[in-house]
Amino acid sequence: MNELSVETKTYQNILNLVWEYLTIKDVKINFENQLEKLETIIPDVNDL
Repeated sequence: MNELSVETKTYQNILNLVWEYLTIKDVKINFENQLEKLETIIPDVNDL
């Protein structure tokens, strides 16, 4: 898999977890962990 594909899957997974949190009662999601994953794939603004 290329890097873009991995990032896309990570974004999709995080988004799915957010929807799960919003739609399923009493679901437990570690948002700190998800934020760490998201921060690793956010592009650096200095590179743009």
